[in-house]
Amino acid sequence: MHKHFLFFIVAIMAACQPNTELTTSVASPGGNVAIETGLTESGQPWYSVSFNGNQVVGKSLLGLDIQNQNFKDGFELTGSDTRSYKGSWKPPYGEYAEIQENFNELTLHLANAEGKKLNLYFKAFDDGIGFRYEIPEQEGLDSLVVMDEFSQFQMTADNKSWWIPGDWDSN
Repeated sequence: MHKHFLFFIVAIMAACQPNTELTTSVASPGGNVAIETGLTESGQPWYSVSFNGNQVVGKSLLGLDIQNQNFKDGFELTGSDTRSYKGSWKPPYGEYAEIQENFNELTLHLANAEGKKLNLYFKAFDDGIGFRYEIPEQEGLDSLVVMDEFSQFQMTADNKSWWIPGDWDSN
């Protein structure tokens, strides 16, 4: 009888805890780059990046504005996968005939109250990170018109940056 009573009290205490963010992480094969990711209290995905234990990208929000569809917030985690890869690939053109890749990957499977599904892929390399959005095939979504992207890059220092000058029809 006492065991059941104790379990009941623990269950009530757990149910009364404040809504805390769900976080998960993935580190590069060498362990020097780490990506932490999760959902805000409003269900918007975010990520941060550390290099050798120092945060270099602070908490940065993610999301998409798809015409008449919400792919920004209200999400819940429905599952996750991890994988490691070490191999190479041959680009169709460019400076190198073969490119070596070695990374650990975390995939978050998300769904919102409207039933919209979104997958986020995070790759941790020993010298950097990558992430991408995937909108899986789903009912009521025949075509996509991306109106805006909400990917943030909250750098934690006054860093130098480089980019390729572009126009709407470049790259």
